[in-house]
Amino acid sequence: MPYIADRPAGAGGRKDFSAIIGLAKSCAAPKEIETGHIVGGFAHHQVMAVADKVVSAVKSGAIKRFVVMAGCDGRLKDRQYFTDVAKALPQDTVILTAGCAKYRYNKLPLGDIGGIPRVLDAGQCN
Repeated sequence: MPYIADRPAGAGGRKDFSAIIGLAKSCAAPKEIETGHIVGGFAHHQVMAVADKVVSAVKSGAIKRFVVMAGCDGRLKDRQYFTDVAKALPQDTVILTAGCAKYRYNKLPLGDIGGIPRVLDAGQCN
């Protein structure tokens, strides 16, 4: 891996990343490790769109608890803490996301509660 030297002295000095860019261009393309697509990125808009249904479901007892999950399982298959938690939650639980962990467990067939998705995208970590 080439070392990128500090910026040259003086105003407007820039680092030269051309060696790393050249190395990246010479590498093989990454191999796809999974397929499919994910609908996400709605943040509070997704939650607010079903707020009235959520309140009704809580009052009726259909939704018993909410779990906020924030963190990241990461790309490696053996990093699946949040995925395991999502699988183990009772069917009357809604997950509010607050991080990128959802990109592993939102593909699970977790179903819904009276038409309310069990995973509500409440935001992203970055």
